[in-house]
Amino acid sequence: MNSVNLAKRGIGRNVQAGLGMLSAVALLGLQGCTGTIISPGSSDLHTYVKTSLSADITTGEEIKGVASAKIILNLFTVGAPSNLADPGQDSLMGVSAMETLRAGARYNALSASKADLIVLPKYTTKINDYLVYKEVEVTVIGYKGTLSKPTMSKN
Repeated sequence: MNSVNLAKRGIGRNVQAGLGMLSAVALLGLQGCTGTIISPGSSDLHTYVKTSLSADITTGEEIKGVASAKIILNLFTVGAPSNLADPGQDSLMGVSAMETLRAGARYNALSASKADLIVLPKYTTKINDYLVYKEVEVTVIGYKGTLSKPTMSKN
């Protein structure tokens, strides 16, 4: 009789251990769930806009604009300019910090010189890279461009 009781007890322990293992696997399986979004296929879309713009551009003296900011952990930008000239779209998440600084430098050059555009712009980027953050300064140098007699016609 003792041997039967011992056998029953051994089976009970194995069942309990098996249920415990099964519960742990199920719990881990629930923790690792992920979702996948598959976008529907797309087709090529081609649009063409044809227009004719003519203007006289007067080139003036050399102009310069500077913008700077601190980038912390390549995630946060502190001190970026809020006035931007033609910021553009550099990434899917929005405008990148470098493009924001370039647009800020353009704005500073255009507003200080009262120019309409920068002729032959050249950008210089200075980066002081520290362990946790970067100090970035973007400078644009070009020539003052002033538009006169702009006319646009549709063809």
